[in-house]
Amino acid sequence: MNGLTAVRGLTTLPVVTLGGDAVAHVKDTVFDPEAGRIASFTLTGRTLLSGPLPRDLPWAAVHCLGRHAVMVRDEERCARCRCRWRAVTPCAGGCWGRMS
Repeated sequence: MNGLTAVRGLTTLPVVTLGGDAVAHVKDTVFDPEAGRIASFTLTGRTLLSGPLPRDLPWAAVHCLGRHAVMVRDEERCARCRCRWRAVTPCAGGCWGRMS
């Protein structure tokens, strides 16, 4: 993927393992303004009626970001987290957000 991509273009991208299994969709992008980069993605289930998942995808766990999908090595790369995505401070789960 060359050039810049709007963050809104990342929303709803499927999260796919290298084995080809779709494990989630990107719900939102968490941006770290101090570092000037993406910190993580919040995730939602694969179906239309599934809600947010209780885990996020840290940027370090992303294998590849493409036009049509976010690739991860395996589903275990998605970290468990109980955060609310309102503030940009690291929580105990290693993601960015504020503990509820």
